Amino acid sequence: MADPALEKAKRFLGEYLLPRKILIVDPNGPARAGMARMLVGLGAKSSNLTLVADYEVAREVIHNDCPDVIITEYTITKGTGLELAYEFNKFKRNENTLFVILTANSSQSVVAQAAEEDVDIYILKPYTMNYFLETLSKAAQLKINPTDYVRKITLGKKKLAENNLEEALQYFEKAITYSTTPSLAYYYRSQIEMQKKMYDLAEKSLEEGLSFNEVHYKCLTGLFDLLLEQEKHHEAYGIVKRMAAFPLNPKRLSKVIELAVKTAHYSDIEKYYEAFKEIESRDLETVKHICAALIVSGKKLFQRGELYKAASFLKKASISAAGRPNILLEIVFTLSINSFLPDAKEVLNRFPPETQQDYQYQVASFLISYYDGGNSWQYVTWLRKSIEQHGNDPTLFYWIIAALNTSNKIDLADDYMARAKNKWPDQFEYFESAVKAIPPKKSY
Repeated sequence: MADPALEKAKRFLGEYLLPRKILIVDPNGPARAGMARMLVGLGAKSSNLTLVADYEVAREVIHNDCPDVIITEYTITKGTGLELAYEFNKFKRNENTLFVILTANSSQSVVAQAAEEDVDIYILKPYTMNYFLETLSKAAQLKINPTDYVRKITLGKKKLAENNLEEALQYFEKAITYSTTPSLAYYYRSQIEMQKKMYDLAEKSLEEGLSFNEVHYKCLTGLFDLLLEQEKHHEAYGIVKRMAAFPLNPKRLSKVIELAVKTAHYSDIEKYYEAFKEIESRDLETVKHICAALIVSGKKLFQRGELYKAASFLKKASISAAGRPNILLEIVFTLSINSFLPDAKEVLNRFPPETQQDYQYQVASFLISYYDGGNSWQYVTWLRKSIEQHGNDPTLFYWIIAALNTSNKIDLADDYMARAKNKWPDQFEYFESAVKAIPPKKSY
């Protein structure tokens, strides 16, 4: 005998799905097709379904087709379902849209639950047809008839968007009384307090929100940004540790990398490098941040005596540099002065052929030759010729001064020093520092 409650849920879900555009995201083709069949069986129109395998294509669908319902695996090609939820929430979120994450990993379900507001429901696999039906139906019903808690937050967000802070605050305060786990309401209260520059109160609100859910995503990221803005670097890095389960987008990854260096967590850079490698489209700023962090951390590890780990950091930086001459020169310099010459020569080979007539390549060659006991003067000669042809780069003057001093050509070095100071009088200290820029060869 059919369960009346289940039949009622099925009828409701069929009515809900029928007019809506649905996006299914799963890297597994048969699983995508299976989900599509199940949704059509529940009442969705096959012409309203879009099936894709990866994050980038799903993102395009969100922007171009504006789906009403998204059902995605947690782990998808080129990203995660959680990252897709943030994109969906940023671009096209309203009270009636529905975002569902499927996962076989219980720890991932905790992460999805922590992403309150971005993710409506998460469903642990394996699941039965009836469980899927009941869970999806309940979520859809909450979209049509939200709780008082959700209503108050929605009204508060509207007032917040209108910059009516006092009325928005009243709604969020009321929302807190309507839930036993009001983390989201505390998050939005903190946003008003931040706008009023009441930072201590904002921090307290975020901590209150986290007391109900210690990994609540919005409260964690809100607290991280607040502490960062106040330059409380060590406290902010403590929040990074608590955010470890969540994927890092390029912008936040750059912030975290910079913070790890500022707080001397050099060994942590390696795991951020692994996260960096997973990013498909890396913008120049993110590349610069990871390379700078690897180089700075490598230098610090050399100072600590962790020589081989330091060298490995620098070699990773050389790979990430993708042929950028200034970064490669800095890496060759650091490896050379620490007597890791085979590694320095390996990095030298990463200079693209079209850059090997530029001064960065010639300086890098000079450094390796000098520390290896070879004929380095040929590279000094080239640098001098380069200055006569392209004498408008202060960095080129810096390196010729450094190379000449190292080669005991003091009179020539002083001549270039005078020319450089005359050209760029505001960079006096920079050129003076070139005198001792190349230290004596080390031995271990």
